[in-house]
Amino acid sequence: MKAMILAAGLGERMWPLTEGRAKPSLPLLNRPIIAFTLEHLARNGVKEAVINLHYQPESIRGIVGDGRKLGLKVHYSEEPIILGTAGGLKKAEPLLKDSGTFLMINSDSLSDCDLAAAAGDHGPHAPGPQDRVQHRRDGRSGAHCPHCGKSSR
Repeated sequence: MKAMILAAGLGERMWPLTEGRAKPSLPLLNRPIIAFTLEHLARNGVKEAVINLHYQPESIRGIVGDGRKLGLKVHYSEEPIILGTAGGLKKAEPLLKDSGTFLMINSDSLSDCDLAAAAGDHGPHAPGPQDRVQHRRDGRSGAHCPHCGKSSR
């Protein structure tokens, strides 16, 4: 299975921490946030990941490299002009093509949800993209994993 990791954002809400690096490279418990994300994907059966990059791309590339030390193979999709979620996915399409089911996750998402099980209920003839976004009454949204029952904001 493959994954698309969205990491091209400007990290504006984390300013000034992101002044010199991308948000996914910020430390959490003395480790870069993106390391937790990639290891979680690898533990859940993801063999290859595509990371889209725009702001401070070397801060992510320097941490991740080819991905081997984190348990999977990593490809990069550079965005000289930020393309947004759908545009980033479209640009990375050649790297995801013919991979069957793939996951798309934000680079700063932390979860222990069984992603392989969540992706598994699509089946080979699923009608199209399936999302696990939960919309809340207060107008905010977050991810929801039906297999473990956990939600995040």
